[in-house]
Parts: sequence; C-alpha cells; structure tokens
Amino acid sequence: MVSVQDLSVSFGSFDLLSGISFLINEQDRIGLAGKNGAGKSTLLKIIAGKQSPTSGSVNMPKEITIGYLPQNMAV
Repeated sequence: MVSVQDLSVSFGSFDLLSGISFLINEQDRIGLAGKNGAGKSTLLKIIAGKQSPTSGSVNMPKEITIGYLPQNMAV
C-alpha cells in the first residue's frame, strides 16, 4: 500500500502539483495520463524516492520495492 498525502511541488512561484492525495492498495493497477509538463514524471520520481516534494508525504511499508526507469538514459 502506497499512501500519498497532501503532496505539493513548486518550482519558484510555479506550482506543478498542489494538494495531491491518493492511496494505492496492494491489488490496484494504475496508470498516469496527462499532457507534457503536467507532473507525471515528477510524481513518479517522488514515489520512487528520487526527488523530494515541496510539502506532503509518501508512506509505504518497508518491504515494498519501487522500480523507476527514467525517461532519458544516462550516457
């Protein structure tokens, strides 16, 4: 179970994500859709622990493993 509570991400005065909350249960299957620049990759980076939110929290049991494959491969 992954719990995202009141997550916000800001870059200067620009709010990319604001007050996002949701719960992903063990049997859930999810997908993210949205226009370019909507914050999909940023949200996934935060859930994977690769980026910190401006505010809010992501909570999950320690036994959960999150895999993240970046859009751009490092050369």
